[in-house]
Amino acid sequence: MHGALVTTDIRDSPFRPVFMVQLVGLLARLLLRGVISPASHRIYHRKAQLDADLVHELTHILVTALVWQDKVGSGGMPYWIAEGVAEYMVGVWRDEDVRQMRELVAARSVPALSQLSGSDGFTNARVHTAIGHAAFDYIESRWGRGGIRLFLDAVILPRVTKTYDAVLGLTPEDFDTAFREYAVRRFGPDGR
Repeated sequence: MHGALVTTDIRDSPFRPVFMVQLVGLLARLLLRGVISPASHRIYHRKAQLDADLVHELTHILVTALVWQDKVGSGGMPYWIAEGVAEYMVGVWRDEDVRQMRELVAARSVPALSQLSGSDGFTNARVHTAIGHAAFDYIESRWGRGGIRLFLDAVILPRVTKTYDAVLGLTPEDFDTAFREYAVRRFGPDGR
């Protein structure tokens, strides 16, 4: 896992009241859906999957609390950011997402992330998850984990296009080019 949450992250957060309200809401939804219960082990055959789902959903809550504070909704955040950071925090690549990235690289169809907004009409919604996860892996590989925090702190829409230059020191076009090169290295035929 890339960034396990610790008690001090929550306790010391200026967004703690919003976080706690959203956390209670998440836990209530999970209980109502029967996702967590004394019988959770029957629904989740592996504890690792339950842990991954909880980290993914908690990441959504924390990012929402940090970026929009007490606002409702996504605020127009591109899905690749919202889903990508959640999967990045889980820290494990799903086979289907690796396959999706390999297909995008092989077809030379890695999208320009700086041009994506909302859902962008991908027929496969997992595209957002895969390219977002790859993008956050890329940001960490180039700028460290601090780069991810700076990037998320700067994502206050509608300024997202300014985020690349202000935080990462690249124009949106330069970021897109560098990310495509990273994706080819990582997911191309010679990638790991």
